Amino acid sequence: MRHKFFRFLVMCALGAAFAASSIPASAQTFTTFDPDGSVYTYPYGINSSGTITGFYYESNTPARSFVRAPGGAITTFFVPSAYYGSFADSINDLGVITGYYEDYNGYGSFVRSSSGEITTFDVPGAGYDTIAYTIAISLNNAGTITGYYYEENAYHGFVRNPKGLITKFDVPGDTDIFPTSINNEGMITGYYYDASDMGHGFVRAADGKFTTFEVPGGNGTYAYSINDEGEVAGTYGEGNGYHGFVRAADGTFTTFDGPDDIYGTYAYSINDGGVATGYYGDPTKSHGFVRGADGTFTTFDGPSDTYGTYPYAINGSGVITGYYETKRAAHGFVRTP
Repeated sequence: MRHKFFRFLVMCALGAAFAASSIPASAQTFTTFDPDGSVYTYPYGINSSGTITGFYYESNTPARSFVRAPGGAITTFFVPSAYYGSFADSINDLGVITGYYEDYNGYGSFVRSSSGEITTFDVPGAGYDTIAYTIAISLNNAGTITGYYYEENAYHGFVRNPKGLITKFDVPGDTDIFPTSINNEGMITGYYYDASDMGHGFVRAADGKFTTFEVPGGNGTYAYSINDEGEVAGTYGEGNGYHGFVRAADGTFTTFDGPDDIYGTYAYSINDGGVATGYYGDPTKSHGFVRGADGTFTTFDGPSDTYGTYPYAINGSGVITGYYETKRAAHGFVRTP
């Protein structure tokens, strides 16, 4: 469903030492939600006001996208030609949404205005044989979008400006690049694979200059989110396990693990205050976490019947969205600090 973008997550991880303090999530408010008829709800983006976007599945139907207002009202939408599904990924502070869809021709991307108007687009030349392939992942408040596309046997990055002009990019000398996040300064982060299929992180400045990086001692670095301060959150491999990291704007790294982590720690989003969220796995299930800029570590879970809790986005107020799984369903949630 999420393509090669999450291919490394299928690897099992072993634990490492937990370096931060752990505190209970006693002050949180945890609100669950689903669009009407949803069996599987997947929120992926949240803006400063707490408006959430993502997608959901009803029984035996293509995915539909949704917008959830801070008060709880949910609006659903569907790219008209998207026979196989519409997948919203990111929402900015103006309520503009980007994502991708699947139709008979393959994968294309879309922008939905705050008034509900949908514009579709493709990277020129993207695809293979007769199959289209353009995946929009993230947009900033200016309406600039980043994502990836497939062309000539490799994955490449793109940035689309608010007027629709698309610029293609790659890390020089390497293949298969996956942008994951763009901030309001136009800086893009993500990861790429080298010829040995090893993952490395990157930051691309608004002027196109690349900085590549690896967590020291790691064997695979995967950057997922960049805030307006230039801090990056992500995951790296070390030994047989995966661990969380935050990379400061000056290039220094802080690494961390969840308590009793044996199945990996994955940091997916970081806000402008340096607060990161994601999940980790222990012997019982996956748990959500919030890691403060000072290193404090708070864990949280969905209801008692939850099989796993998966946060994916945090806004400047510390409000988090994601989903939790039960035996036969996935449900959206909002966690307020």
